[in-house]
This record gives sequence, structure tokens and C-alpha cells, in this order.
Amino acid sequence: MFSGRAGTFQTSLAGVSKGPWSFGTEEIESLDKDRAAWGLEMIATQNLAIALDTALEIKIPNRLRYPEPRARDYFCFVRCLRNAFAHDPYRPRWDLRIVSYRKEFHLPGEWTVDLSERNGTDVEPADYRYAGGLVRLCDAGKSLLAATGGGA
Repeated sequence: MFSGRAGTFQTSLAGVSKGPWSFGTEEIESLDKDRAAWGLEMIATQNLAIALDTALEIKIPNRLRYPEPRARDYFCFVRCLRNAFAHDPYRPRWDLRIVSYRKEFHLPGEWTVDLSERNGTDVEPADYRYAGGLVRLCDAGKSLLAATGGGA
């Protein structure tokens, strides 16, 4: 956000206190804003990937064996993304121990992700199309849940 020249970060935050540790405006202004933004993005991405897979698992427990191939690709890709962030949130890696996950996934919206040769490699934000891609994954999940009778 900051390195991309998206603008300034405006805040009225004057201080933070957590038990015996606290810091004020001077410390807040001296923060490495690029690193802070990166950290927040990683936390949000990790939480979203895990929460999305959990919601799908609750509503469609057998989703990874779903009969319709495109929906199954979606469910499996979300699971792979969840695994990557759950195992190491700040350096997610494709953990594709299940050989059937090492393939090209066809996702909603003419989106294809090839994980054929990615086992053990770093997850790149481009793999899930950054924040916009995560929103698309969530929207697709809501649509699939509604279509399969799993709710939304």
C-alpha cells in the first residue's frame, strides 16, 4: 500500500497500551509502515483462507470429493491455500502431499491455477490474485454453497 504510492495513512491513534508496555504518537509515526501493512495483509489473508475453508467444511463435509469437477477444483484449491497459511502464516508454502492436489485447478470466472510443480514452493500473492482474488474466492464459495443447498 505505501510503497505502491496508494497515498498516506491517516490515523487519529495517539497511543497504544498493552499491559505494562505502551507507546505514543512518536513511536507510531516512526513505524515501518510498509512492513506494518505487509503484516496486516498477511494476517488478513491467512484468516480469510482458513475461515473460508472452515465454512465450506462445515456446510459440505465431503466437499473434497464433490462430484462436479469444477466445484471440486474450487474446494480443493481453497483447502490447499488454507493449508499453506495454516502451516506457516508468514511464509506460506504449497504443501501438496496429496498427489491429486498437484494439478491445474479450474476455478470460477475462467481462472486457472497450475500447482502441478508447486509442491514445497512459496505461495505468491499472484497465485490467489491478491486481495481481489480472495474476495472472488469468497464470493464463489457463497454461490457454491447456495447452489449446493449448503446455505450462504
